[in-house]
Amino acid sequence: MRKLYILIGRVSFVLLLPLLRIYLKDSQRVYLSIVYQGKIILVKNWLARDTWRLPGGGIGKNETPKQAVLREAKEELRLVLQEVKLATLNSGTMQVDGLGFHYTNYVYVMDTFPRRLENQYEIVEYGLFDEAPHGSQPVVHEVIDLLRQQKLLY
Repeated sequence: MRKLYILIGRVSFVLLLPLLRIYLKDSQRVYLSIVYQGKIILVKNWLARDTWRLPGGGIGKNETPKQAVLREAKEELRLVLQEVKLATLNSGTMQVDGLGFHYTNYVYVMDTFPRRLENQYEIVEYGLFDEAPHGSQPVVHEVIDLLRQQKLLY
């Protein structure tokens, strides 16, 4: 059943890509850099299985960036994070697959590691890294450098 869901999702994505590009053009997005014991948690999702990325997504209507990143953590990783431990790491503009958007990246330092992070449909793999693995989004390299400067990654 999961394979069918993934196939339907990929076909739908390809068919709707032109509309998606119009919708996402110049959109606002959030990313989450979760640090545990000097390493960052990166994920691969069902759509881009070969790309390591930060968890995150779009900001909904009437939603603040902080609310969006907390929602994305819950949707993608099944994590309920404490807002007071969430800090802004950086913000900027990035280009991915010909789409440009503005982003805010938050950092969250975890004291304990949950048993299972990924959700069964969206996130297919996760890992803890102290360096950007091959096939990472460009923003991952930037984030890892920033986290090292702040002595959060060893």
